[in-house]
Amino acid sequence: MSKLRKTCHTYGNYGKGKVYMRRIVLLALALVLLVGVGTGSADPVTIVSLTQHVVTDASLVLPVQHTHDEQQGSGNIVASSMLSSAGASASSLATLISGVSSDGRVFSGTATASASTQGTALVTARANGFSAFVVGFALTAPQQFTFEGDFTGNGQGSVWQAILFASPATPNTRMLFSFLGLDTRSIMESGILPAGQYAFDAEAGANLGGIGTLSESKTNTFTFSLSNAPSPSPTPEPATLLMLGTGLGGVLIRRFKTS
Repeated sequence: MSKLRKTCHTYGNYGKGKVYMRRIVLLALALVLLVGVGTGSADPVTIVSLTQHVVTDASLVLPVQHTHDEQQGSGNIVASSMLSSAGASASSLATLISGVSSDGRVFSGTATASASTQGTALVTARANGFSAFVVGFALTAPQQFTFEGDFTGNGQGSVWQAILFASPATPNTRMLFSFLGLDTRSIMESGILPAGQYAFDAEAGANLGGIGTLSESKTNTFTFSLSNAPSPSPTPEPATLLMLGTGLGGVLIRRFKTS
């Protein structure tokens, strides 16, 4: 073979190698883009609704008197009511310090309610306080939830409670957990929530009245958090399956090596 033909043959093989190398690089870049599109997604947690609410009432009988206070908002909200007349009195207080994290994955707060009355044989008294934090949220992918609650209570007039349920609420609503009581205790609960709509409700209430000196209070300190549920074993992307199934990747490499 002449030097000219040998040189042309060598250059031709080298040129083919460069072409196949470029094809492999371009295919690899395409696969990276496909994987990025397949795995990138919006946050699976969306806050649908949020209610932070406190309300109080106080009333006396003979003569009939009543006062009411109600507040809604965020951060630290307070409602209070008080009455007194002819040796009788009624007062109530409800507070809520609560919030949602910037990523919408943690709900936390402390709800309190207290009431006290001093009723006489002629003038009975009644008071009640109520504090509630209710958040509705939607999930587009399964999430691990963790709930921690510290509850305190005395008196028998009302309860503290924490519930998680599928939304919207109906007579057949599915409860994921439901805790309520009059006592003092700490509770932890965790599990997996499938994609869907849910609501979390934390409350504290106090309600009493009659003759004599009465008082009660409830406190509900809660933290409810969401995190991505453990993923199943990864499966190859469609483009990768195509290459493996057709042997395209091997063909490209073999052609590059043998050219």
